[in-house]
Amino acid sequence: MSEYETDPDDGLPREIVGNWVEDKHALLAYYVDSSRAPRAKIGGEPCFVDLFCGPSRVRFRNTNIVRDGSAIVAIKAALYPSKGKAAPFSRAYVADLEAANVAASVDRIERVPFPVSGLVDTAEKTAAEIASALPRRGLHLAFLDPYDLGTLSFPIIRAFSRVPNVDLVIHFSSGDMKRNLDDPLQAHRFEVAAPGWGAQSHLCGPRERRKRFFEYWSKLVIGCGYHLAHRPAKVRNRKRSEMYLLTVASKHPLGQRLWDSFRVDPQTEMFA
Repeated sequence: MSEYETDPDDGLPREIVGNWVEDKHALLAYYVDSSRAPRAKIGGEPCFVDLFCGPSRVRFRNTNIVRDGSAIVAIKAALYPSKGKAAPFSRAYVADLEAANVAASVDRIERVPFPVSGLVDTAEKTAAEIASALPRRGLHLAFLDPYDLGTLSFPIIRAFSRVPNVDLVIHFSSGDMKRNLDDPLQAHRFEVAAPGWGAQSHLCGPRERRKRFFEYWSKLVIGCGYHLAHRPAKVRNRKRSEMYLLTVASKHPLGQRLWDSFRVDPQTEMFA
């Protein structure tokens, strides 16, 4: 469950998160920065989408460290690249099931300042609405960052696949898969994330089943016309337990190559 508190600086909610979120945001910023050349080349009106935006500000649990949320991280990475010319997004779309989160996120993004649209509904519904609103020209980026696989319903990916150029940075909850894939009471959630999986879910032992589930999900993504990164990043908590995989799906193989070319620190398995 998400945990929130009031930020004394602006009176809006902020989310309390594990410090591994900093790694996730660093990877997101890295990809936004690294993809600036193709974003500039395609031109048009590239947009950034965050379907699980939260309040766009976080505090790391058991610390006083406060950071921007994912949408603002991505917007600033495009506005202020590490090198070369900026290739900013033209607009942000932020969405969440909680109206208070969307209101806080919109307020904070407008103070960057940056143009933003906010939507309140399930991710599946907002994905369809945003995908239909995205300009046909522009290299867009959607950040899919749910807490569990049941919330990463496959129609979300299918909706964005119908737009010519939408890269996806996807949080795949391998922790949720490890804990719940073998629980019959949870089977419906995994069927939502990977339609058709249930027909073969009983064919192997637990460890092999987890491997096959990720492979099956990957094939579904590729079947939507995406190139999926060969080397997802493993994001771990303080105890070194794998929380999730962060990966990229891109309509052009360049997006896949950008992600796969990042150097990995063998000690942390994070991109360096």
